[in-house]
Amino acid sequence: MSLRSADIVAGPRFLRFPLVAALVCAAVLPDATPATAATQVCVLACDTLDPSQARQERFPVPAVDLNGRRLELHVSDADDMAWASIDGGVTGDSVWLDRSWDGGATWEGLLGKASVPGTWTGTRTLMYNKI
Repeated sequence: MSLRSADIVAGPRFLRFPLVAALVCAAVLPDATPATAATQVCVLACDTLDPSQARQERFPVPAVDLNGRRLELHVSDADDMAWASIDGGVTGDSVWLDRSWDGGATWEGLLGKASVPGTWTGTRTLMYNKI
């Protein structure tokens, strides 16, 4: 089961962005293989920027609770970037972003895939451009 941005974020404004987020918990879905290798994108900043560098986070962006895990899409309009997080997870649970430039016909998958390490209960991806 994957959750797309339309499932997580309500409102037509967000749906205009070419970023399609897929937040997946590895305990629920086996590892997937990305359709293509991700292309490094640099707009205001380059992909893989650390979320601690985000200039803004849009509120509210609804979170999704799935089997006791909290999956959240984070968006920084000031940076034109997004990242994902998982909390309440167990070792091996994962979260990542999928990005599409053509409305979902094709996509770059598993961007920033991050797995919950031992003794932790959450993690986040790095930031990726959404325009």
